[in-house]
Amino acid sequence: MRTITYLILLAALVASICAWQLSRDTREINDRIRKIKEEIAMINLEFKDLAKYKEGSCLSLSEFYPKVFNKIKEMCAYYNAACEVKLSTSKDLTNTEEFFRASQYQGIRYVDLLCAVSLREPLETYLLNMFYEIAKDNPIEMLDVKIEKNTVNLTMRLYGT
Repeated sequence: MRTITYLILLAALVASICAWQLSRDTREINDRIRKIKEEIAMINLEFKDLAKYKEGSCLSLSEFYPKVFNKIKEMCAYYNAACEVKLSTSKDLTNTEEFFRASQYQGIRYVDLLCAVSLREPLETYLLNMFYEIAKDNPIEMLDVKIEKNTVNLTMRLYGT
């Protein structure tokens, strides 16, 4: 009788170990599936971003940068707002092409642009909407927006060929 009880307990122990192993394997498989789904979502997002550049007319970054620079300066002058626009790594605006970097997309380069705008007058808040309009219509990514006292600091990444 005792042996039968021990055999039943042993069988129950083996069955519980097998069930535990199966649940652990299932959990690992589910974790791997979740990670693969996240990776696929990231790849799809990259392809979507790349398609945006392929569909639109690619601007040369050496032409696109001055265009955005001048547009920002014009907007700030219109609202009489103090504004400083510069490349993130440049002290002056000469030889800007040496600051263009290759992006993760083949054949597309980028440059980071820093912009500090003073928001002292109520009308100057419309400048933020203008920055949004510039970014919406062009291959620009807003990397950072900081508001310190009466100044808005924007870091933008411009993409082009």
